[in-house]
Amino acid sequence: IMAAASPVLGILVVRRGARRILLGAAVLIGCTFLLLSRMQEIWHFYTLLMVGALGLVGLGDITVGQLVSHWIHKRRGFAMGLVYAGSNLAGAVLVPIWVGIAHATHWRTTFVVMGAGAFLVMLPAIFLLIRDRTLAATADGNTPTVGSDADLGLRQALKTRTFWILAVA
Repeated sequence: IMAAASPVLGILVVRRGARRILLGAAVLIGCTFLLLSRMQEIWHFYTLLMVGALGLVGLGDITVGQLVSHWIHKRRGFAMGLVYAGSNLAGAVLVPIWVGIAHATHWRTTFVVMGAGAFLVMLPAIFLLIRDRTLAATADGNTPTVGSDADLGLRQALKTRTFWILAVA
């Protein structure tokens, strides 16, 4: 689901903006966790995992990478590394907390806490802190525009070694 959704998400991020995608994904994740707390049948579990996968794609590398690449030009790789390290650190910190909640209460309570976290932490943070911006200025001070030499179309990108190295990696 995540792999299949990724190219579509890439198109949506460019057309709609990262902020909208992040907001929608946070709502989707929050609803998924709240609904997981109410599941009764195995098909509920599988269906909700597929829906949640779409939310994870929306909160992931494609959206965040596009957002960072439009904000920062100099040391962009370092900035992306910090952002990705931060999200992985948050996951590493939160998992033991969720396990502790599950041991102290019930797995259903844990899903409610996770869903509430999406609505009470992620959604306000995205709403208040994230703004879509135009492409960052290049080294010569110019801002590349869609369709310029600095912005390759898909056909041109497919002809580059860099694209294929990134795709395989």
